[in-house]
Amino acid sequence: MITTYDPDYVDLTDRGRGFGPIDPPPGFPGGAKTELLMAVEQLFKPRVNPKRDNSYIAAVRKLALYGCGKETLSKAEFQANYALADEYEGIMRAPVHGHASNAAMARFVLACAQERLEKESSGSITG
Repeated sequence: MITTYDPDYVDLTDRGRGFGPIDPPPGFPGGAKTELLMAVEQLFKPRVNPKRDNSYIAAVRKLALYGCGKETLSKAEFQANYALADEYEGIMRAPVHGHASNAAMARFVLACAQERLEKESSGSITG
């Protein structure tokens, strides 16, 4: 048992796929898209221990930054992150998890990232 705070400790009994339910930012899903994407990216950051991060929520964060123009991705990076974020959205939408707000934010991020990809003049993203 840990009796003092250890920033490197990861409770291996906590094997969830990302966080529990996350409350959406104020104004979600309306409001200014860039500010909402930045707020979602911040909400999906690990708060206590970065080792609790995982590839699903990292992909959502990366696509949120991409969607608001703060990140560039190669086509392969986009596809890999999109696939993970899409899978995360499905996991969070499943009744067994019941984290509808997480799923809604992931869907929003996916839509914004896809919109930016489609607006790119060449159809591919350069990194």
